[in-house]
Amino acid sequence: MNRKKTLLSVLLLLIVLLPLLVLPVNGGGWATVGITKMPEQLYAGRPFTIEFMVWQHGNKPVHELNWGNDRSTPIEPVISFGSADAGAKMMFEARPANKPGLFTAEIYLPGDGEWFLSIDPNPLGGVTEFDPLTILPESAAPATGATLFGRSITPMLNNTTAVISFTAVFLLAMLVLAYRSFQGREVN
Repeated sequence: MNRKKTLLSVLLLLIVLLPLLVLPVNGGGWATVGITKMPEQLYAGRPFTIEFMVWQHGNKPVHELNWGNDRSTPIEPVISFGSADAGAKMMFEARPANKPGLFTAEIYLPGDGEWFLSIDPNPLGGVTEFDPLTILPESAAPATGATLFGRSITPMLNNTTAVISFTAVFLLAMLVLAYRSFQGREVN
């Protein structure tokens, strides 16, 4: 019976320690992004400016990550536009504005049609994808400001799921191996 108790104790310990394996995955930073200003009408071949906020952990406006000891890492968002209609993928860098968490970017899209927008708040995780934008053919009509909100897709969930899945498969394999090694043996 001692071997069975030892095996059960080891398996119970592994199950109890499983959450500790996942904690480092959630220890990193993630962010959400919301567009605060964008023209209502967008035209191919005409530059426009977008303004957006980056919120660390979804609630704190952030321009940089402070590590203490006078060390910090700036937030450097990358804006991506992709279009199957225009056959293009374009990336733009944003610059910090005068308010914490606020960034602006000058955008130029060469073709009309449907464009997909996403913003990656590097070095934080949490790419935010927005509803597709319709870019109209070049026109003389002026652009006006509007608010557009996106839906956040955080890679942290994907990383957490992968770590939990790997750990669960590993523990299951260990359990099967332990069961097979003790199967059919009479233990005193």
